[in-house]
Amino acid sequence: MSNRQTPVVFTGRAGEYFGIWIVNLLLSIVTLGIYSAWAKVRRIKYFYNNTLIDGVGFDYHASPIAILKGRIIAVVLFVLYQVFAGFSPIAAVILLVAFLFYFICFALDCDTRSNL
Repeated sequence: MSNRQTPVVFTGRAGEYFGIWIVNLLLSIVTLGIYSAWAKVRRIKYFYNNTLIDGVGFDYHASPIAILKGRIIAVVLFVLYQVFAGFSPIAAVILLVAFLFYFICFALDCDTRSNL
């Protein structure tokens, strides 16, 4: 085992990040939060690209469209849950359990089909 230390260096500058931050903030406000998915990708890319380990930087490959779609789905599911909870708390709990089961299986890549 070697005791070699790997240098970690951050090459970003406060002024440069402030520019990114203020543009992200203003565009998120003007677009009522829709731009926040692009702002997230831009912010994380800045930090990843400016963090070097042993002279090598990172990259961030997330898609802002995918982040936005996920946020829209989350809002729609929340609204559905609130509507169901207004009619019947039991129906809301059943809906919640069904969605949790679906998303857990989706995250674990469950295959419910038979392997015949």
